[in-house]
Amino acid sequence: MYPNQYHSTGYAEQLSQYQTYSTTQDSGRRLSQHVPSPYKNVDRRVSYIQPQYGAPFITEPPATFIAELPAALPPAPRTTTPSQQLNEDELLAHRLQNLEVEEARRRSSSVVGHQPSVYSLHDAASLAPRTSRGPLEAPPLPARPHSESVSSVSFHGPDSFGPPPTFFESTTDGRMLMAQPGVGNQPPPTPLMPNLPEVVLPTHQYAPAGLELVDTMSSTTSFPAPTTSSTMDHVSLASYLEVHREVPYPPQWKLPPVLDTLYGSSTRAPKATDWLDVPSRREWKRARASQHAITPTEPAYSFTFRSRSGGLLDAKHSWSMLPGHWTYSLKFDDMTGMRKSELLTPPDQIDLITTYLPAKNYDSLRFIGPDGSVFLWVAHAPLSSVHGARYDTLRHALFMAPKGCDPLYGEIVADHAYWDGFIDYSEVHRVTCSGCGASPINGLCWKCKSCTNHDICEQCRLANRSVNSTCSFTLVNLPDEALYIRSSVVDPALICATLQIMRDWEFHMLRVQRRRDPKGFKTSEDRARDGDLGRTTHWRVSDNPGPSTNTAQEQPKPAKNAKAEKTKAKELEKLEKAKEKEKAKEKKKDKKKDKRASVIGISELIRGSAQVGGSVGDVGEALRRNSTDSAGV
Repeated sequence: MYPNQYHSTGYAEQLSQYQTYSTTQDSGRRLSQHVPSPYKNVDRRVSYIQPQYGAPFITEPPATFIAELPAALPPAPRTTTPSQQLNEDELLAHRLQNLEVEEARRRSSSVVGHQPSVYSLHDAASLAPRTSRGPLEAPPLPARPHSESVSSVSFHGPDSFGPPPTFFESTTDGRMLMAQPGVGNQPPPTPLMPNLPEVVLPTHQYAPAGLELVDTMSSTTSFPAPTTSSTMDHVSLASYLEVHREVPYPPQWKLPPVLDTLYGSSTRAPKATDWLDVPSRREWKRARASQHAITPTEPAYSFTFRSRSGGLLDAKHSWSMLPGHWTYSLKFDDMTGMRKSELLTPPDQIDLITTYLPAKNYDSLRFIGPDGSVFLWVAHAPLSSVHGARYDTLRHALFMAPKGCDPLYGEIVADHAYWDGFIDYSEVHRVTCSGCGASPINGLCWKCKSCTNHDICEQCRLANRSVNSTCSFTLVNLPDEALYIRSSVVDPALICATLQIMRDWEFHMLRVQRRRDPKGFKTSEDRARDGDLGRTTHWRVSDNPGPSTNTAQEQPKPAKNAKAEKTKAKELEKLEKAKEKEKAKEKKKDKKKDKRASVIGISELIRGSAQVGGSVGDVGEALRRNSTDSAGV
């Protein structure tokens, strides 16, 4: 056995104390080779290293194991690079590492979750240079016409399975440090539903040629025309609506031409107290309210509502729509307040299931049509009833896409607005002008809020006739609620029915908000009622006392003349006198019937007593009993 048979160098070192021959006489030979020695015949005793698991000889001490450590590296030569440059290189390395991490995150995000920037939502073809595209190159993916999706980072919560997200803070020297939870400024929390789209309202709008347009908000009271984007708050948007009588369209909506227009109106229920109560009837007509007053037209679609507040049975809301007899039913669980069942039944078709989703950025209603197309009603802003917000400042749009596609990538087939901004200059008002005495007033009519029976025409208003310093006039001509049909493929009945469901759910959410924050709700409601349009949509029963069937968009009643009041009072007196005469005649008839009945009763008693054999005294006693019994009854 030779020393080089062991893998550990420590074993070879242990042999030096027992070997008696020299191994340095030939450095070119290995130890495993035979080495000639002059001491070949000398008797020598050689001891060998035993294995780790073997026992040594009795006369030999146990072998000790010595671990060899690597030698220290030679000292590095001095460098000529200054320390400042080394610090800069270190910072640069940190930045490059952060850039690589961000790039990896971008690549890992999905296509749907990572949308192009806001500027690409406009006409990107006009902003970007035109390049030739090959015949096999796929067209670019169109941007969502309504919104931009939020980040696809998963929300970390108690029920999540992924690791908690890490956040970084930038320092003054350019480094990125990890922020500990609860220390420093934390980034905003990730939304609960990150895949939902988010409405994008840029602060500036860019023209197709790349020129920046004028800002939509102005410091003065005059607002721009409602053709550009608007990032106004709730109070400014309400003021904008009162001035222009409509709200602007979002810049993301690409609207096809209008094919048909319907105008809506609601009829109050007899026991309704405010605007949140369920109406008794709702109609969509192809004529405006002012035109319908002159030449009445039949409604294109009409709704009849039924509601049940709850109690022993669950709360239920239902309606039916004509023509076609569409029906809708919605039930709530009284214990939890959650939706129990919801179903839309078209005529001669399968039932449709609608899903209403209230979100932080906007509300939506999703459903699948009879042909499999995907539809989505969306609002251009979130629904709120506090901080001066109003529901009549919302616009709705119906997006449609083929089966399996995102509706927001499709086209807009219809849109809705509570006020369309129309002013009828040919409307006839059956009142007398206090300035020129014209009756009726044709065209624009102005009514004073502080005076009674004070109406003037447009010519007198411009000439300051019958205008006092204390007068505050408002235009009586009101716009209408409009529904624009922009596609001939979709059934207008389906559009009207699903829009009504969207409206029902929004009013239900407003009732919930009123229960949660009654003071804030009333403050916003009072602020909305300061305007002419807000007072019409946020009506109260105290505005028009007595039973009324005025529509929510109906114009206020004109002031009555003294002659009309007198004639109406005379008619009421005549009706009352006629009713009194009828009552007197009925009383006379009843008296005659009573007399006849009493005479017949006496004769029957006499005959009965005679047959039995009684006397006249018995008959008188029987009559007394009869009279006492009748008096007691």
